[in-house]
Amino acid sequence: MRQRLQNYYFNMIVKIAFFTTLVVLVLSVLLYTSFRSYNIKTVNQLNEALMHQVIHNAEQIHTYIRNYSISLIGNSDVKNLMYGENLSVYETLGSIRALDLLLEANPYMESMYVYNGRSDTYYVMGPNPVIRQGGAFDPAVEEILKGVSIYPPLSPIPRTLAAAEEGRTQDIQVFTYVLPEFFRDGNTLKSALIINAKVDKFLNNVAAEDPGTTGMMDMKSLWFLGGDGKVFAHTDKDLFLQNAADKEYVRRILESPKKSGYFTEQLEGTSSVVTYVHSELLDWKLVGVTSYDTITAIAERVRSLTLGIGIMMLTVGLMAAFVLTKNLYAPVRTLRNKFSPYMPIEGSSARHTNELEMISEVFSKTRHTLLDLQQFRNSNWLVLKQKALEDFIRSGLPPGRRESEWLQESGIRISPDHTSVTAVLRIDRYAAFCSKYNESDRSLLRYALTNITGEIIRDSYGCETVDMGEDRIAVILNMDEDEETGRSWKERLAELLRQAQRSFEHYCGATFSAFISEPAISLRDIPYMYRDALELSHDRIKAGHGCLLFRMDAGVAAPDFFNINHPLLDQLLESIKEAKPDRISETYRKLMDILRLCDYNNVMFAVSYLSSSLFNLLHVMESNRTISFGLSFSEFDKRLKTLETFEEIDAEFLSLFQAIIARMDNSHNEKTNRIVAEALRYIEEHYANLALSPQLVADLFKLTPAYLNKLCRERTSHSLGDYITHIRLVKAKQLLRETNLTIDQVIDRVGWENKKYFFRIFKKQVGATPTEYRLKLSVDGLNQS
Repeated sequence: MRQRLQNYYFNMIVKIAFFTTLVVLVLSVLLYTSFRSYNIKTVNQLNEALMHQVIHNAEQIHTYIRNYSISLIGNSDVKNLMYGENLSVYETLGSIRALDLLLEANPYMESMYVYNGRSDTYYVMGPNPVIRQGGAFDPAVEEILKGVSIYPPLSPIPRTLAAAEEGRTQDIQVFTYVLPEFFRDGNTLKSALIINAKVDKFLNNVAAEDPGTTGMMDMKSLWFLGGDGKVFAHTDKDLFLQNAADKEYVRRILESPKKSGYFTEQLEGTSSVVTYVHSELLDWKLVGVTSYDTITAIAERVRSLTLGIGIMMLTVGLMAAFVLTKNLYAPVRTLRNKFSPYMPIEGSSARHTNELEMISEVFSKTRHTLLDLQQFRNSNWLVLKQKALEDFIRSGLPPGRRESEWLQESGIRISPDHTSVTAVLRIDRYAAFCSKYNESDRSLLRYALTNITGEIIRDSYGCETVDMGEDRIAVILNMDEDEETGRSWKERLAELLRQAQRSFEHYCGATFSAFISEPAISLRDIPYMYRDALELSHDRIKAGHGCLLFRMDAGVAAPDFFNINHPLLDQLLESIKEAKPDRISETYRKLMDILRLCDYNNVMFAVSYLSSSLFNLLHVMESNRTISFGLSFSEFDKRLKTLETFEEIDAEFLSLFQAIIARMDNSHNEKTNRIVAEALRYIEEHYANLALSPQLVADLFKLTPAYLNKLCRERTSHSLGDYITHIRLVKAKQLLRETNLTIDQVIDRVGWENKKYFFRIFKKQVGATPTEYRLKLSVDGLNQS
């Protein structure tokens, strides 16, 4: 027994010492690697923030060029060149000149071609406007037009304009946008508009920026990467259109399922951080490479420090292990001594003398049993079902799965044999709700909407409701066979959704808007119908809260395009400068009437541009006047982006206009009070000046005497002349009372020129002549003494 006890003690101290050593080593390694990972993460955050800005800029330019190209189709000069057959030289040159002026005003475009298919003529606007018969002057464009059907309309096609083209002195890298028009046969090109956009604009000229603004990224390694591995834009122009797919780290980016991310890689013998961000609109990836030399140097210094700390911790840990083992074993030894008479020494049971291992084994089994029970209790088929539905709506069926098999396994009550409709329900005024409640409450609100909608619709249609996060839920429902055509199913569904709106408002105190897609023939079309309904939900800005919109009723008519150079914008800014509330309100209403005809993206762009223009005007007014509006553009813009309807936008802008007008009125009153106070103070300081007059004081403030007199009367009920007389009489009485100056000397001291008039005014105001006034003061002084 004593030998077994000694072995147990030795086993215990060896294990504690080993564990202590292992913990110290693991902590040391974690300390070093965590610092290294933190540095990589920090670099990636800096790089990714910049790259998102570049991506956003490129997408904005892409959208702008597309919209600008569409708007040019309606230009009369473009139509003349596209469709004209017998244009005179004067008409042709006039149209080319007009379009060339438009091109010069656009900072994103290098050149523009208008192609007339009937005459096979290219009209070139750019550095060297020319007219060319056939496409020999730019073979690449001719090749693009021959295969234009394989390119999506108005998609950027990267290419290089040779130096010989259009009279250039060097090659130009451009993205070519083509807007074709075909004859009725659908194959013969009738005409086309070709836009050559500058590639460097898509990178936002980041290479020319101040290096201090780009974090730790080497801006010479920032570039756009296409899906096939081609370089579409690069700060190093020599790499334009080169295929980088043969590089290992590029293949890693292209094969990655993630939209964005980062990793470390050895590039040209240097450890580097590679960051990439995906553009959904352009389907490009923006790639940035940052050298890791600086971080590596810091990590090496940390390695030495970590090694020293680890040795110290190991020494202390081993000493603590010895003391701890001795103290821990003491109660075990006591227990063993007490229970040794009852424990067998020989036989199979003698091998179980380690009580702690036995207790640990029992406890471990019990713990695993409890974990299994907890896992079984927490397993909920509803959660798995909701997750499966959400993944299906976002990305479709799992690869290789049959529809019926997947529906049965997931417990989803949707028939693949019936036509399906997808609806998106968006909670109204969600931004205000988020400002008051936390994420848990938001989840409860979506859960309530999911249950209410499901309970109401499920009695009439087979349906499933899914929480899609943020402010929306999705509803997938099967239509009955006899309701696939006609309006009956639409009317019935609209009635059920209205009932759900009333119930949701009654029980939750909130409203929602519903947007229903077109019917999907196949279950695999539901993700596309969901995205279509989500796009339709942008029309809530016009329809208002609580709206109910069907895609088949909305149509696909092209919306109007709002011109940011509209004269009404200048009129609104001028009205604010002039502080005319009625004119401001009228002009703003006209602007909003125009915006209501535009699509959602155009509306939000125009509203953002309007707010930016307003605050730029306020900044200029604050710089040029003694006025401070105390308004924050960032706060206003943040509120503006959370608004959901035109009514909310109108209320926000009208409130801003009222605050501006009120501040301008207050500033005018403050300025007037300050002028009057300065004028009165000047009179009090220069009353002895014989030349002092209302004209002199008004000239000092560059005002007319009549206007300054009016201001003084409004503030003090006295004119300037009356105040000059009043101050001089007060000073004269003071001199008569406190000095022995003669009357004539007193008159000179107070700046009075007409002695006779002074006596008359003094007697009228005081009730006695100056001599009588001084005598009366002397008599009163004697009587007091």
